[in-house]
Amino acid sequence: MKSLIVLITANFLLAFTSCRASAWTRDAKNVTIDTQDINCIAETEKYSWVGTNHGLYFIRKRDGQTFRMQQSNSSLPSDTITAIATLSNGEAYIGTTRGLLRYDNYAFLVINKDNSALLCNNITSLATTHNNDVYVGTRSGGITVFNGTRSKTFTSKNAPFSHNHVVSIKHSDADALLVTLHDNSRLIVTNRHFSAWPTNNQ
Repeated sequence: MKSLIVLITANFLLAFTSCRASAWTRDAKNVTIDTQDINCIAETEKYSWVGTNHGLYFIRKRDGQTFRMQQSNSSLPSDTITAIATLSNGEAYIGTTRGLLRYDNYAFLVINKDNSALLCNNITSLATTHNNDVYVGTRSGGITVFNGTRSKTFTSKNAPFSHNHVVSIKHSDADALLVTLHDNSRLIVTNRHFSAWPTNNQ
């Protein structure tokens, strides 16, 4: 059976099917994205964000205008977008294979291991919490949690990580996050407290 997700906002339709390539199109600007290139999708009140293997697209909802960011025309660290997370205040965090890009409602800011607590620039996953913590999973540097200008990094040195390669961070319920590591071990996170995922839930 096909897995179909349809996203409808102000002036565009996004159709994604896991079984065959379709296209994401806004005819007014002749913008088409092959769904095989789409890695992630997120929403804020003003914008829809689409991460691909060839850059970042964001669509202004009030008029449907589409913008495309690539390394060649912006501060985007890499054209390979691996994850997108948004906050209720409109901020967006875009993960790439070479660092993080933050949209603060005014400008785009590059975040990497040279100017932050990140230990690795290869971002694998992103998740946010109700208190505006942004959890950033990386390929070899564990997880860094950002909240505004404050941040803290968690690795096998200060948390029960069996591996510092984070595969995914997902919401387990309203208050908790589920972290999967490269060796398939799992952690549950509540208010920045990491604990082993119960074995009977594997």
